[in-house]
Amino acid sequence: MNKLSKEINDKLGELGEEINGKLDNAVSKIQDLTERMEEAETRTIQIESWASEATTVLSACLEQQRKLQAKVTDLESRSLRNNVRIFGLPEGVEENSVPRFIESYLTEQLQLPEGSNLKIQRAHRSLTSKPPPEAPPRAIIVNFLEYSTKEMVLREAWMIIPLRLS
Repeated sequence: MNKLSKEINDKLGELGEEINGKLDNAVSKIQDLTERMEEAETRTIQIESWASEATTVLSACLEQQRKLQAKVTDLESRSLRNNVRIFGLPEGVEENSVPRFIESYLTEQLQLPEGSNLKIQRAHRSLTSKPPPEAPPRAIIVNFLEYSTKEMVLREAWMIIPLRLS
């Protein structure tokens, strides 16, 4: 009986040690998981904070981009105000310098005083490929430095056109 009792106590002691070892192992794993969970929560909070800040900054950037796009459109529209398209001039008639040709052509055709400065900033053919000989020529786009000069040229042109039509 004593022997049996001793064996039972030994077995219970071994079982207790085994259970304690497994419990210690489980507690250790739970602590590791708790630490990892806290770290994940911290990272999640940081990411949510960053996402909130990024959303605010992105909204501000989009608003600024919208305003800048409106300004660019306005500036582009204003820059085109000084443009005039001239149709019907044969290809190659301008030779080497389109601005010089247009200056002399407008002075001659509109009967402007000799030495008039039209203040042409740029002049070029429209940006398409050169048409075949039987097709109509490309338009010449003239950009005047001043709007008032453009208006004066158009006014003079409209005065001459009715004379040519009659």
